[in-house]
Amino acid sequence: MAVQVGERFTIDGLSEAAGVKVSTIRMYQHRGLLPGPEIEGRVGYYGQTHLQRLRLIARLQDEGYSLAAIGRLVHAWETGRGLIDLLASGEPVTVSRTEFGSLFPAIAANEELLQRLEALGALSQRDNHLELADDRLLRIGTALADTGIDLTAVITEAEHTAQVTDDLADRFVRLFKEHLWEPYVESGLPAEQLPTIIEQLNQIQPLAIEAVAASMRNSLIRASEQAMRAAVEGFANPAVVDSGPSDRVSDLE
Repeated sequence: MAVQVGERFTIDGLSEAAGVKVSTIRMYQHRGLLPGPEIEGRVGYYGQTHLQRLRLIARLQDEGYSLAAIGRLVHAWETGRGLIDLLASGEPVTVSRTEFGSLFPAIAANEELLQRLEALGALSQRDNHLELADDRLLRIGTALADTGIDLTAVITEAEHTAQVTDDLADRFVRLFKEHLWEPYVESGLPAEQLPTIIEQLNQIQPLAIEAVAASMRNSLIRASEQAMRAAVEGFANPAVVDSGPSDRVSDLE
């Protein structure tokens, strides 16, 4: 029988009310998913907040969240952040359709945009949840849309960017093949050199990413400066709309 005192429970009462084992409650506390009880004397008391948290954990698990993901959610909520702050890891994240709709309402309401993002590999649609394979695309796209850029235009640029980066990736892979892999093959595939070849391949990826990022940064700076210079020159040299009065003054002289 649940031991309940007013709006409070002992751990056994909380266990019965939530349908969760006492050992599970203790494990959730240990993992930081559930706050500790209020201690009075030698008895710990739990309240409605604890019961609601246990029910929330159960619901999130039913929707496909792991305990690790739930822990990140709980920490975000407790520190005053939203789920969007969790989407900066670049790691796959599974969210319910309801949660996705609250994060990206303009995307969730547009099936065409969802399909285009799925084709980009940014997400996968399941029955009642979505798996964000690379949440950074959505996070960055949403941030761009928040500046006032039309969301459809943002996704169009994402598609173009994917084509460009695919080409860049092919070029770096070609460098590896021509300068490292093919000479290795021509030398007879010596087993003792294979670890070095693998290490070289692993080094190319972060170096390629850094090179592309640095080049993109420089290109953005140049393009921004050119655009601002053109805008300033346009203001500094306005076209003469009406030259009539000046002509009349000249005639009088």
